[in-house]
Amino acid sequence: MVAQTTDWLGVDFGTSNSAAAFLHQGQVRQVTWAGADGSAAGTLPTAVFFDYQSRSMQVGWPAHAALQDGEEGRYMRSLKRVLGTSLMAENRIIGGKQRNFFDIISEFLAVLKARAESQSGQVFRHVVAGRPVFFHSHDPARHQQALVDLRECYRLAGFDKIIFVAEPEAAAVTNRQHLRDNALGMVVDIGGGTSDFTLFHVPPADPGGAGRAGRNSPAGVEIIASHGARIGGTDFDSTINFHAFMPEFGKGQQLTRLFSTETLTAPNTVFWDLATWEKIPFLYNAQTARVVAEYRQMAVNKPPFERLQQVLERQLGHDLALLAEHAKITMNASTAPQIAVDFAALQAGFQLPLARPEFERLMQPFQAEIEAAMTATLKLAGQTPDAVSDVVFVGGSSLMDFITAASHRLLPAATVHRQSIFTSVVDGLALMSASEPALAAD
Repeated sequence: MVAQTTDWLGVDFGTSNSAAAFLHQGQVRQVTWAGADGSAAGTLPTAVFFDYQSRSMQVGWPAHAALQDGEEGRYMRSLKRVLGTSLMAENRIIGGKQRNFFDIISEFLAVLKARAESQSGQVFRHVVAGRPVFFHSHDPARHQQALVDLRECYRLAGFDKIIFVAEPEAAAVTNRQHLRDNALGMVVDIGGGTSDFTLFHVPPADPGGAGRAGRNSPAGVEIIASHGARIGGTDFDSTINFHAFMPEFGKGQQLTRLFSTETLTAPNTVFWDLATWEKIPFLYNAQTARVVAEYRQMAVNKPPFERLQQVLERQLGHDLALLAEHAKITMNASTAPQIAVDFAALQAGFQLPLARPEFERLMQPFQAEIEAAMTATLKLAGQTPDAVSDVVFVGGSSLMDFITAASHRLLPAATVHRQSIFTSVVDGLALMSASEPALAAD
């Protein structure tokens, strides 16, 4: 590894959580934040809250707390999933002034940069930035546009040089120390917005004492193949929200046709947008209010649409999304046949049920797609499943039982590693910052 480059910062800008780290005297130092319980944490939620009164922007857990406390303002999460879409450049009045997603994301990244500089005493002019293997796995043009968009956001945040590294490849660099010589490992990185996979080889130590030196990596591992899919934890949440919760707000309900006794099913557009993290803020407008009012007037069964109106009028969409996330985590951690989450913010005693058979049915397509992506990674590398000696889990959504089951089924002989699930990527980015000349050559 080459000498430390002190003005490079590693940044893992994630869909659900973000982190930053740098090298200090050759060791990784994570930028820390006050966590939900007040203790120091190496990550923060990728969330912002624009306070209507102070017109200030809060990030991370303070933004989440402002939402939970019912403060007047605009909450936004899953910012990363907007990259590469037409929403990036659309201007809206947010926090008292015209903003678009370039402004919002760059402001968030600037907060990470300032925090790192405050804790290190170093000005970080350059960044080694994590990126998914594919922002948009089925649309190469949109994937490339997402890279262009994110590069511009880093530039606006104050970085001069920006080098992108695939997130699972950075995680492979971090975890090489846990694997034996000549190990063939697979990183399974399931985050909030994407699922990424890297197959890598750990070469033996140089007999001359130079340490491990990968053939095509400056940080001691040989990256063989990487692959990815645009699915992650927020998709799990949205699916639960849409299929299990939205029927309580009108999804699937019948509407009477004008001047007719015939009925039609309520269109799904509003329900899907309300169940999708990044689309929720754009439902709070007069046009959506008029559409939902028409649905309520036409509805055969009006109470679900009355609840939908209340959610939109009181801007409780993110509260509902957080309940879907909570239901996912609770169901994954228990063996209960059914759970019920309390939506007290809407109505005291109002509960949203989720049965285990439905939960497993909803997650099954994701499990199949993740297993298919892992198989595709092996195919790209020209390797068979039994050749993989180790599997490294990264990202909060990799804790889901059905992800573990998919891995065990495909790679039954692999040893499982779960060190630094939340910080493997950012630690690897910081380590790779010391090899900036080699990275730039890539």
